[in-house]
Amino acid sequence: MNIKEKMKGIKFYNANSPSMKLLRNLSFILIILTISSLMLHIHQYSTINAMKDRNQFLKNELNKFTLKNPSIEDLHKFLSNDNTNQKDRSNWDCKDFAIMLRLNARKNGFNMCVVLLEVNYVIKSVSRDKEYWAPSTGLETINGAILDNGTFVYIDPQDDQIIRFDRYSLELKLLEKNNDALVAAIINETHIW
Repeated sequence: MNIKEKMKGIKFYNANSPSMKLLRNLSFILIILTISSLMLHIHQYSTINAMKDRNQFLKNELNKFTLKNPSIEDLHKFLSNDNTNQKDRSNWDCKDFAIMLRLNARKNGFNMCVVLLEVNYVIKSVSRDKEYWAPSTGLETINGAILDNGTFVYIDPQDDQIIRFDRYSLELKLLEKNNDALVAAIINETHIW
């Protein structure tokens, strides 16, 4: 058998035929798509890593401005260094002291609120040379803070005293501040953070 007869069953394609040109072009297109896809993935990877770095930077920057709940020791130290309670009491009232203490706490990175207390008092009054006890309502302004252990405490901004979070302790403090009162009962309490 000669070579022509052996090759009779094999079909040869013309290298210049349209189907062979298309096959060569598809291979070239596939190579370009693969390289483009690889370049896109590399770009996305570098972008994601850059975003992670930027995100960590932003987290670090925001943490500088995040207020924290102080420990009882941090609160005592802050109050001993703060000079709010040394302001002239003739020009300031309780709300001025409370607002200033809150601002100073925030400057030091501590979260502190202003507490508005509506209080019913029974006070000693004098009328026509007779003493009697009469009801009276007053508004007191103090501060409050949540400690790092989750405990809430009141703070008297005028004398830096920390008061436990219970009505009895707070009402006792209010009686100390108002010498003419026999009874002090809190009827409304508002916290402004």
